[in-house]
Amino acid sequence: MTPARRARLDFVSGLACLALGLAGLVESVRMPLFRQTGGTLYNAPGLMPAFASAVIVALSALLTARAVGQGGHRRAAPEPAAGDGQRGRRFAIVLGLCVAYALGAVGRVPFWLATFLFLATSFCVLNAEEYLAAGTRRRRLTVDLATAIGAAAAVTYVFQEIFLVRLP
Repeated sequence: MTPARRARLDFVSGLACLALGLAGLVESVRMPLFRQTGGTLYNAPGLMPAFASAVIVALSALLTARAVGQGGHRRAAPEPAAGDGQRGRRFAIVLGLCVAYALGAVGRVPFWLATFLFLATSFCVLNAEEYLAAGTRRRRLTVDLATAIGAAAAVTYVFQEIFLVRLP
């Protein structure tokens, strides 16, 4: 990939992440403080999302500024790059899985199960080529499923027990 193409992609990605971070920051500030139950700013459910969103805003602003410095804000003719079709296909798969998780699973099944199904499906779909390699199928699948179980359990525990967030 040429430096000009990289700068352009960094510029577009930086703007997209900046918009996402700002939206997250606005929504986290809008979350209730639960003052009626003795809640304060420090135990508000929006504190961690606000912090994460602020980090996303800062890092995406840096990425965008660096890309502008490299000329990424100028419109350039797209250059075909090797593997773009594969990356685009993988991106579409991940986007589809994320939408299915957010709109189809969360709230319809327990959060831990939705998260496990999302992670396990993502791993299996994205690592399908590795599973086809001789001799690694069972081991790789076992590792991926164990990772999905562990991550789903950890995320559920952290949000429910540490951040005290009621999960759907």
